[in-house]
Amino acid sequence: MPKQLLCALLIKLQFVITQFHSLITTFVLTIVLITPTASASEASVTAHQVFEGKLFMALVLMQEQNGESGFKLEFDDPGAATGESTMLLGDYQATANEFALKNGIQTLRYRITAKNNDETRTFYVLYSGIVSLLAETDKHYFFIAEEYQNTIRYYAMFDAAPSLADLSPIIKDALVKPDSALIATRWSGKESEVLIFSDKLTQ
Repeated sequence: MPKQLLCALLIKLQFVITQFHSLITTFVLTIVLITPTASASEASVTAHQVFEGKLFMALVLMQEQNGESGFKLEFDDPGAATGESTMLLGDYQATANEFALKNGIQTLRYRITAKNNDETRTFYVLYSGIVSLLAETDKHYFFIAEEYQNTIRYYAMFDAAPSLADLSPIIKDALVKPDSALIATRWSGKESEVLIFSDKLTQ
């Protein structure tokens, strides 16, 4: 067999294997993460904060894959809010919209909008099916994030669905100190750049 033909066949075989691997990965993610066989978490489970740097970096890397045009917080359509409540966070009046727990690649649990005389800021509490899979536990992982001044800031991660009581002090602190984020990234040229990586995070 001519050498050129053999090389061409090897390249084609490699492409087919790559495509097959992609299809298998998509199939597994569909079965594990998207099929709503159960709620992402039960309300009776106590949520604990997680400080594993590798799980936060997984969020950063997944975000980077979306490129510059997709450098924003994205999630499945949450449908209509199932509840709404208000709270005072320092000098900010905040409204929290609650959404039903759903499995998926990334789904919305809360959207919290805080306003004062100077600004309006919006925080998202998102369930991450990818992180829940990577963590290799039977727990479900949620994180608090915000788009702030051309950055994405991650303020906390929980190993179960957090309550508003869990979230309030973290968001109150973030409103006063945006740099209290555990990780903050921005788009820089052809990739994302990490601006903040808290020393609270373990490997």
